[in-house]
Amino acid sequence: MTNNFIKKEFPNISTKKFLSLKNKIKDKCSEYYFMDFLRSTNGNCDDAYRLFVFDERLRCLLLKYVLRFEIQIKNSFVEDVVETTGDRFFWKKKEYFIFKNENEFLNLKAKIEESFKNLESPSLTADSYAATYVMSFGTFVSFYKNINPMYKRKFIDDYTKYLPNHSFEILHKYLLCMRALRNRCAHGTHLVSNSFVNQLAQYSKLKSEPFIKPGMEMMSIFELTLYFLINSLNCKKEFIEELKKLLLKNMNLYSKYGGKQSVNPTIVYKLFRKY
Repeated sequence: MTNNFIKKEFPNISTKKFLSLKNKIKDKCSEYYFMDFLRSTNGNCDDAYRLFVFDERLRCLLLKYVLRFEIQIKNSFVEDVVETTGDRFFWKKKEYFIFKNENEFLNLKAKIEESFKNLESPSLTADSYAATYVMSFGTFVSFYKNINPMYKRKFIDDYTKYLPNHSFEILHKYLLCMRALRNRCAHGTHLVSNSFVNQLAQYSKLKSEPFIKPGMEMMSIFELTLYFLINSLNCKKEFIEELKKLLLKNMNLYSKYGGKQSVNPTIVYKLFRKY
């Protein structure tokens, strides 16, 4: 992010303001990503920085609860599959999966074994609880997708009980949204961004009539993802209190630029009208 580059896109930003801003975000944010905040605020440096700080706090808060969700949902999944199969080592056996060919199963199994190896933990004696603990969330989503439907019926019902439709497809799409949210939070990629809106747009089917209750049709995919997280967490009350406090504190800021990023002015009403 050079002065000449900034001047070309935002001629109203002085050299002094540019240098001050560059010093503020040093070691905190990629200059490339920070340009999105400047664009969202039409070159208002002060608001761009405030929007960045809000985004950083939102990411930290969501990551805390997304990681809790990850542990919780992995445990729930294994418990339900072990209960229906009677086999604590089901992760090693192809007969429990619906892969089209042997290689697909072996590739998934190899990913899990590699995770054990990275942690210097033996995989030969590891049960499915240990396997889901070491695997990445992306691998877990694939794991969920390819396990035979007859072994995950209760699991699906439990995590879609607030929705009118309890299908494999709807939960899979929400897990993909959660993966996108998790990766952005963990890798320092901003959430308050149209790029995140575009990333989640591929899951627009979540807004189709069979999958939502009345009143949810006006929610964005980002808001639906947060609503899914709220309804899934065992520590729901704690999460709601922290998220609501952060959103209310910054409402004037993100409302000022509503429609130019993922956090819209009505987000508090949409997420918390029932709580």
